[in-house]
Amino acid sequence: MKSNGRIIIDPSDKKISVYSGKDGTGGSIIGCDSINMYDDSGNLYTSLTGVDIAGRDFVTLTSRYNKKGLHLKRIASATSDDILYILDGLPTSDPKIEGALWMDADRTLKVSSRGFGS
Repeated sequence: MKSNGRIIIDPSDKKISVYSGKDGTGGSIIGCDSINMYDDSGNLYTSLTGVDIAGRDFVTLTSRYNKKGLHLKRIASATSDDILYILDGLPTSDPKIEGALWMDADRTLKVSSRGFGS
């Protein structure tokens, strides 16, 4: 059995890089405040970042390209236990995929209950 890839542990940058290709493409970088996932071409497609500052995003799961996705924010005027969940870029019509979130014309959050093609 042959496998490709490499793992780099860098204590000075406080990160672990796990590459699926031996040329340094694909895989993940786990740092002290984020996890970045890359496709086989080396393009970042998902970033999970943590910043624990009241009133700002403290956890995000977003696209690198448009910064849209899931944001969890602490509410600045509330206690530290109050969190605001923000979902960017939801479909504005029912995608007809079981369990998918979407918003109607009145911006009411809905969950699709039909399977695809029904």
